[in-house]
Amino acid sequence: MKKIEINWGGIGIVQLLQIIFSTTMIGVLLIFNVVYYNYTSNLLKDNIKTSLRDFAISAQYIIDGEKHKNIKDPNSNAYREMCAQLAKYKKDVGVYDVYTIVKSGEQSTKLFLAAYDAQETFMQDYIYSKEMGEAFNGKITTTPKPYTDKFGTFYSGYAPLYDNGGNIVAIVAVDINIDSIQELKANMMENALTVFLICFIFGNILIYILARSLGNSFKNMIGYLSKMGEGDLSTEPQSSMVMFAEMKILEHTLHDMAKKISNLIEIIAVSAKNVNDKAEHILDMIVTSDTASQIMASTVEEMSSVNRNAASTFEDSLSQLLLYKEDTENSALAYKDILDSVHETKTNLEAILQFLRRERVEPLNPDTIVAFEKICQDLYLQYDLFSAGINNQMNIMDHIGSRRDELLKINQMIAEDFKLVSSGNELVVDVMEKQVAAMRDAVLDVEMLKNMALDLQEKIGNLKTKEVE
Repeated sequence: MKKIEINWGGIGIVQLLQIIFSTTMIGVLLIFNVVYYNYTSNLLKDNIKTSLRDFAISAQYIIDGEKHKNIKDPNSNAYREMCAQLAKYKKDVGVYDVYTIVKSGEQSTKLFLAAYDAQETFMQDYIYSKEMGEAFNGKITTTPKPYTDKFGTFYSGYAPLYDNGGNIVAIVAVDINIDSIQELKANMMENALTVFLICFIFGNILIYILARSLGNSFKNMIGYLSKMGEGDLSTEPQSSMVMFAEMKILEHTLHDMAKKISNLIEIIAVSAKNVNDKAEHILDMIVTSDTASQIMASTVEEMSSVNRNAASTFEDSLSQLLLYKEDTENSALAYKDILDSVHETKTNLEAILQFLRRERVEPLNPDTIVAFEKICQDLYLQYDLFSAGINNQMNIMDHIGSRRDELLKINQMIAEDFKLVSSGNELVVDVMEKQVAAMRDAVLDVEMLKNMALDLQEKIGNLKTKEVE
């Protein structure tokens, strides 16, 4: 199996944890060292001021203020003895210099005694500071920060020097060179760096052990999760030595999750099989229904075609009946015309006969007229029979016409009914076609569902699951 790593810019989880922990430790150590250095620097300043006060107080007791007041010549024995005392004090306490200052004006001073060859600086003008003025007023003072004169840079402490009458005749000054303080600060910094390096080395060792333990635990869990992602649920997470209870809880949680996933996969497998069986059953039903629907649609289509043909036939018959009605009406009119002609002929013959009887036309003899009259009587009889026949024929034609009208109405109703049936059949055919299309879509959906169930069964079959306890 490939090495499992969480990649973040190509860094493994162990290295990542080491970097995080080391960076945190370095930050903490740096903050600690800065705080420690500032604290010790301030403490050193306070100690320097306290020491300078103590040195100035002790120095004022090694100088006799009365003798100091009476010295006028730097070549006198008293002057040299006092300078020797200051030199010895300087050597004993380890300060940079001890000397005395006298006031020459309101804000001006002069050097007097010194722990070095003081003759060259005897009564030379010197600087004036607020702390010196406070010392001339009877206070023990120290400089708050280093100051620089022609001899160098120093921290100084001042104490008043009294004569036998309690008057301040001078002040004693004690100097500590800034170089000494810088050396002390350098030593403090060196000690802080030493502590930092020691803590850094041992801290990195502990961080490596911790990161290694956590990293191995994460790798084991990531490897287990990777197998789960690949479908292998048969393995269990490797137990690792970790110092955090949460990691153990996570391992147990993953183990329980694998069991529950195995149960879920078994349930899904059973459900997939049931879905497949149901899909096949529904597919068979849909196929059967589809076949029946197709047969019904074909039958309805055939019925619709028959109805359309019957409606067309009835419409043709109706057209023929209308033509027959028109011919019959024309025949009846022709019969009426003939009947009218017969009556007119009969009337004309009657008029001729009456004329012959009345006028006795010559050379016609009575026998001829009688014969003509007999002929007219025969014609009258034939005309009456013909008229009776025509009337009877017209009555028959009227009866046929009434029957024909009834038949025409019935044919019209039948034609309308066939049109309605044909329209209904067309609607039924459309509905059947839509139903068939819907069933075909349902077949496709069920086929897709069946394929999905088979694919799910195949994928579940590739998973390696553990047996549930």
